[in-house]
Amino acid sequence: MKKAAQITDGCVSNLIRIEDDAPVPEGWVEADAAVRINDVYDGQTFTPPAAPVVPFEDAKANALAEVNAAHASYLRALLESASQEERDTWPIKASAAKAYMAGTATDAQTALIETEAAGGGISPDDLAEKIINKNELEDAAYHDHIGQAAALRASGRAAVKAAATHDDLQAAREAFYAEALAAFQTLAGGQS
Repeated sequence: MKKAAQITDGCVSNLIRIEDDAPVPEGWVEADAAVRINDVYDGQTFTPPAAPVVPFEDAKANALAEVNAAHASYLRALLESASQEERDTWPIKASAAKAYMAGTATDAQTALIETEAAGGGISPDDLAEKIINKNELEDAAYHDHIGQAAALRASGRAAVKAAATHDDLQAAREAFYAEALAAFQTLAGGQS
């Protein structure tokens, strides 16, 4: 099978495959396998169309949006095991558990700890201690990862903003994606 291209206004407007021994239809030109629709034809050679030039400031804005999206993705990956609703309860539960153990809990804080403990089949003291320990361990890990995410975002944004040419911008994006990949791999390796 061979390929034939229909040319309209100097560009490939349609492609067909025909048997090797069949004649090329009138108004069509034999083309090699790499020819695509919208390629430019000068009467002898097919060339891909020129890539549209994105204005530099638009390219920088797009790159900054990519950095922000990677930052958000990292935070989502960090907290993927907990819903937003659950995460919203963490500070309240930690505060209630600390107050409960210190003997300064309000009636509402005491009710929170005792009700959850009863539902989980453990003592209120054990639940409060578990919440405090988990909160302290997770706080340390989350703070570290949140700091990593913020550093990643800051370095990516700084590199994009410092770029003076399209080549500089491309180099900044490539460096950012290498750094982001390493951060995501570290995050994935540290989660169970």
